[in-house]
Amino acid sequence: MNTIKAVKRGLMAALAKPDPQKYKAGGKLVTCSHCAADGFRPYHLTKFVSEGLLRELYGLECTECSHLELFAKQPIEVADAG
Repeated sequence: MNTIKAVKRGLMAALAKPDPQKYKAGGKLVTCSHCAADGFRPYHLTKFVSEGLLRELYGLECTECSHLELFAKQPIEVADAG
């Protein structure tokens, strides 16, 4: 029975969303354009362009309101100063 509980805990941990992180893009701290929060989770996207090629976009999902901020270059994760 303990093995089943351990497997269940492991699955729950694997499926849990990562803790919110702060990011910088263009040398500035990223804040949500909707609610001004600064905690985000990564959100991987791809997009078709007119030439039929895939283009990678980088998304950050706001942990407060779930708004997506999109970037052409990958934002840099920064250590929380607080």
